[in-house]
Amino acid sequence: MLTLVTFARAGALAGALVYAGTIAGAQRPAIDTNTVVPISPPPAPLPPEDASRNVTKFSFIAYGDTRGAFDGSLLQYDHSLVVASMLRTIQSRAVTDDAIKFVVQSGDAVVDGRSANQLNVSYVPVINRLTTEAGVPYYLAVGNHDVRNATSLTDTDRVKGLKNYFAANSKLIPREGSPRRLNGYPTFSIGYGNTFVLLFDSIIADDSVQYEWMRRQLEGLDRRRYVNIVAICHHPTFSSGPHGGSTVEIQTATLRRRYMPLFRKHHVKLLIAGHEHLFEHWV
Repeated sequence: MLTLVTFARAGALAGALVYAGTIAGAQRPAIDTNTVVPISPPPAPLPPEDASRNVTKFSFIAYGDTRGAFDGSLLQYDHSLVVASMLRTIQSRAVTDDAIKFVVQSGDAVVDGRSANQLNVSYVPVINRLTTEAGVPYYLAVGNHDVRNATSLTDTDRVKGLKNYFAANSKLIPREGSPRRLNGYPTFSIGYGNTFVLLFDSIIADDSVQYEWMRRQLEGLDRRRYVNIVAICHHPTFSSGPHGGSTVEIQTATLRRRYMPLFRKHHVKLLIAGHEHLFEHWV
């Protein structure tokens, strides 16, 4: 049994959560750096795949689009409220047989991922609460605000955003050279219990190298163990919002044409995306 605990876009939930007092450290920092500070790893990272082979019941949290209006100046206010709710949920389930084992985010960490200052000031300290206070692993799929919109791998803005992404997540995602990491890409996978999770870059949905890596990951799985396959990216394949409804973006069209047949072939049970700033289920 797999349970998904969903949290919508950080900003969308702010009104539903009670806020008391001020957020610690929410003032402009004394030092503006140009180097991204890595997110602190959890004290107990996700175990090797084989170690969790017999786990058949657990939960994970999914949410997305945490960027805020004051990125670079203040902690992300709405995001902090959502994380506070997560911490309570994680704690309440910690001693049950349905504990939350990790958190995934579907992209757009900050307004501009090229800015180390936005990540350092507004985002990383919030995520550190999840990894250090709650002690859970955290995995981010890149969004267009993280690495910009260019589909070229050598685009200057993309390269800068990607450099910051790797720096922020260096202690969380699989290392370069790992069979669960596509070198040079923000594309990786994790396996826990009966569930296999793929996080990939939908901005470059038409990239053949990424697609072939994803295909090999799916074809090489032990499906007797991994009965649940989950894919996570930023762009939705179907939505009622402005990016996949009346106007279909090129990434969405490419995901529909290229990735959905692959996911159907391998019986991917769940696709989690962000980008639209709304919360809906499609079956």
